[in-house]
Parts: sequence; C-alpha cells; structure tokens
Amino acid sequence: MTRFVNAPNASAVQQPNVPFVLFLELDFLSGTLYLSSADRYFTWGGNLYSPLGTFAGITDLTETTDITSQQLQFTLSGVDSGLLNTTLGEAYHGRNATLSVGYLDPVNWELVAAPETIWEGLMDVLTIKANANSSSITLSCENRLMLWNDASGWLYTQDHQRLIDSTDNFLDQVTSIATKTVVWGNSGVNTGPGYTPGPVNPITYPPVR
Repeated sequence: MTRFVNAPNASAVQQPNVPFVLFLELDFLSGTLYLSSADRYFTWGGNLYSPLGTFAGITDLTETTDITSQQLQFTLSGVDSGLLNTTLGEAYHGRNATLSVGYLDPVNWELVAAPETIWEGLMDVLTIKANANSSSITLSCENRLMLWNDASGWLYTQDHQRLIDSTDNFLDQVTSIATKTVVWGNSGVNTGPGYTPGPVNPITYPPVR
C-alpha cells in the first residue's frame, strides 16, 4: 500500500536522484503565509509560494511507532519588516501549520504532481531575532496529537449544554440529582441523610425440585 496520494509522486521517489521542494503554510489571522525551500517562486493550488530566504530551515521530521505529539521548528530567515509586523501583532497560537513536499522533474524542474502533505499541526511559540542586517523567526509547532493530553474544560451541566443547543434540556436535572434523596423498595424506608438501617430480613428461596 502506497502512502502517496498521486501516482507520479510515488514514481518520482523511486529514482536514484529525487529533487524536491518543501512547502509550508502558516495560517495567520490576517492571511495565510505560503513559503517554500526553493530558490524561486512556485504556484500550486492557486497559491504563490515565496522562495528560499523566507523558509530556510526545519528540524528533523521522524516517524514513531507510538501515538506521541512531535514538535517541529521552522526557521524563517531574511524576514522583511512586513512579516515581522504580522507575527508581532497577531494571535497566532493554536492556528494551523501544514508542511508538504513536492517532487520535481529533473529536466524542467517543475512539479510532477500536487505536493503531498507530510505533517500538520498547530503554531505554538514564535521567537524573533533581529539585527541591523537581517532578521529571523523561529516558529515551534505542535502536532495535533497534543490535544489528546488536554482536558476539554467542558462540564456536564445545563449551562454548558445550552451553549451547544439553547433548546436542549438533557442536563437540566444534574444539579438536583446531586442532593437527591433516593427511596428504595418500600416507600416507608428512607435511605437519605440520617437513615439508620434496621435488621436485614433473610431471603427465602423456593426448594429445588
């Protein structure tokens, strides 16, 4: 079973030399940034990806046999003031980051097919290093599996249920159940607070025939 969506990509990786380009999408609030590891602009999916000098580095991407959240760090170098203003002024935390790989025809250096998505996650921590000549941004991103370890913060209460559906009364008895006095069996037997159990009557079974 192949892991590739497009057959031309599956064929390309079988060659002795495989030229490729990494594509990075960062979903900032003001608009998505489209970056690539190439030395020229690429267009696919209706989007224009900026070349090397903007997306200049990435930590190793490895596969594991267990379900763990893998963190990646992307380095954006040669950053202009416009991008710095974007990253400084926006709430980026928790927004989408997508890494794809595109394989190239070694003759004309064009994409043989649409790039394959190899990693998706959420933007986490952004660090900026600026000096007189150039600036760089290091962006740490977390895999979506990190959400498995986070509590939802949701309560099984009427108030929270009404945020989902203002007409839903499924949990309207939760508060009263917490202080409910329950009477079992004979209606004269109270098992509520202060109840003292009496003698237990033995259970008589019919003889076995």
